[in-house]
Amino acid sequence: TLPLTKPIITLDYNFNKSNYHPFHLLFFNWLSTNQRPVDFTKPRKHIVSLVNFKLRVHRIYTYLQLEKKQYYNQIYIRWLKDSSTKLVEDTIDANTLSNILGTGEFDRFLNIRNTFNHIRNRNTEWNNCRSIGLGWRNSYLNIVSEARVEDLGYLTEKIYKPLLAGQLFLVQGAPGSIAYLRRMGFDVFDDYIDHNRYDQELDWQRRTDLMLSVLDDIFPNIESIFFSTTDRRQQNAKWLASDNLKHRCLQSILDQLP
Repeated sequence: TLPLTKPIITLDYNFNKSNYHPFHLLFFNWLSTNQRPVDFTKPRKHIVSLVNFKLRVHRIYTYLQLEKKQYYNQIYIRWLKDSSTKLVEDTIDANTLSNILGTGEFDRFLNIRNTFNHIRNRNTEWNNCRSIGLGWRNSYLNIVSEARVEDLGYLTEKIYKPLLAGQLFLVQGAPGSIAYLRRMGFDVFDDYIDHNRYDQELDWQRRTDLMLSVLDDIFPNIESIFFSTTDRRQQNAKWLASDNLKHRCLQSILDQLP
């Protein structure tokens, strides 16, 4: 074999690592130039939206907590319906599932899921990313339920869709997800939304509960906050599409070269 003569770096998906590669951020930087525009100024039909694809324990937990809220019927909830009732977390046992969700709650949830108006099957990464559907366009605030909630610094397309759709947002993701968005130059509306209450909590159930307590506090005022932040939400979308953001991401990679 020929010896390697060019410098090599190994990139990582963890935004806490020095060799982080912001794939989905760069992808949405490009994708934002290929989306039909969203009107950031007109009223929207729903106060809050929650859109999920794969079955994950933390997503079901969030749904079950929202089901208890007085404002539950004002939340636009959509879930991918497919033939599978298997959790992504294949190694989770029945006792652990019962401890997290409550006895019988998983089966009850599956029955409830059958009553939802389901989103279409987005069976490729490309389709998942490029679809900015009603769950984002028709509500003022999106609850982002990320793919992973462990302390892995992992983000996917779900965290950038609300920015592209001009929404407010709360994030159920890895600890520090909101702090990362701030570092990358996005407005997270700290003067209206207390993300600091939950963002750094290490236990994902506790972090979810704290996030939902923030939702409780702001729910009556979400529409007002939305219209008070029109210019700032537009700036988020412009920043997501900007060359400056792209160059910032790429420069962070170039800086890692020896």
